Amino acid sequence: MWLSDERCAEMVEASWSSYSVRHCDSDILKRVEICGRDLAWWNHNIFSNVRKELMNKKALLVEAESAAIVSGQNGRVRELKQEINILLDKEVRMWSQRSHTLWLKNGDNNTKFFHCRATKRHKKNKIRGIMDENNTWRIKSEEINLVLVNYYWELFSTSRPNPQWPQLEHIPSMITEEMNLALTDTFTTFEVKEALKQMAPFKASGPDGMPPLFFQHFWGVVDADITNSILS
Repeated sequence: MWLSDERCAEMVEASWSSYSVRHCDSDILKRVEICGRDLAWWNHNIFSNVRKELMNKKALLVEAESAAIVSGQNGRVRELKQEINILLDKEVRMWSQRSHTLWLKNGDNNTKFFHCRATKRHKKNKIRGIMDENNTWRIKSEEINLVLVNYYWELFSTSRPNPQWPQLEHIPSMITEEMNLALTDTFTTFEVKEALKQMAPFKASGPDGMPPLFFQHFWGVVDADITNSILS
């Protein structure tokens, strides 16, 4: 939805170039973090006031229609109707994305339906509390996160590792030395770009919170810095 506004690209370019990268992974992650924070501010303060803008435009439309009856000039009325249609389309896409309803086309202007779906999904997915290993009920978000991380850390770790299982000796090796060298070789910028192209735009966002769509669409902005980070 943000990509429909040309100011989004301007915000990304300005934010990305505001931080000096020293060609290491931590600097790239820091730049992504800053860019995400700037986009969140832009969305809250500039882009997402759709409802407020709709109310203002509709009020202006009523005044313009009254004035057009007197003057006979309806140019302002047509202009306001066009702006309202754009805002209505933006509102539908906003709630469509928030509801994660993929089986209904974007052109269905059923804002109430998408709003109900998003609200229901939010209530269903919200974790209000969780019991930790000491049977203590945790309700703060940071405490819930810690309990979940600790649980899976214990689940996928062992206190008595034994990598030298004799059973493994009877499994034939299918990976040749040449194949192993290719698999463990340093990946290239081309491979990163191709992998990003194959990812679903809004799936599997990493710890930075940025979905693949960000890198797919703004690859021209981030390409040089990611390339330098890979080659360094």
